[in-house]
Amino acid sequence: ILMLPKRLPPLDIARRVVIALLAGKRLRVFYYSVSSDGAAWRFLRPGALAWDGRRWHVRAWCEVREEWRDFVLGRISKAEWPEEYQGTMPRDVDWHTWETLKLKVNPALGEDARASLRLDYGLEGEVLEVEVRRALRGYFLAEMYLNAADGKVLPPHFVLEKTGK
Repeated sequence: ILMLPKRLPPLDIARRVVIALLAGKRLRVFYYSVSSDGAAWRFLRPGALAWDGRRWHVRAWCEVREEWRDFVLGRISKAEWPEEYQGTMPRDVDWHTWETLKLKVNPALGEDARASLRLDYGLEGEVLEVEVRRALRGYFLAEMYLNAADGKVLPPHFVLEKTGK
C-alpha cells in the first residue's frame, strides 16, 4: 500500500467554509498561496466544494481578484465566521461548463505499452473520452500525467487531442 500524506483541512475551517457555502454567505480567510508565494486575508464567497483526488478545494468568488478561483482548504490557516454580503455573485461559467476531453493513447509509445494502456483503461480503440468540469480540467490532466508540474519527465500515457478550439 502506498500511503500518501494526509491533506485534510482543520475541521473548524472546513465547518466555516461549508456553513458559508450552504448559507450563501461570505467568509474572511487567511490563505497561503503557492502560485503567488504569499499569504493574505481574503474575502471569499463559496460556490462549491471540489475534490481533485488528493485534496479538498473551495471554488469561490475572490473579492480581491474579482474572479472565480480554487482555494485549497488545507492552505487556509484562519477563517472567521461567515457573514452576510450585499450584491450578487457572477455566474461561475467554468464550474457550470462541462467539456469532453479526448485523450489518445500516446502514439510515441511502443505497441506493447499502448496495448497495456488499452487494457488498463478498458479501451477498445485508442481514444479515452472523459467529461470534466472546465474548472477541474487542470487537476484531471495532472492526474493523467499530462502536466509534469514536478519537472519529472515521464512518457505521457496519453496526448490531448486538438479539438479545433
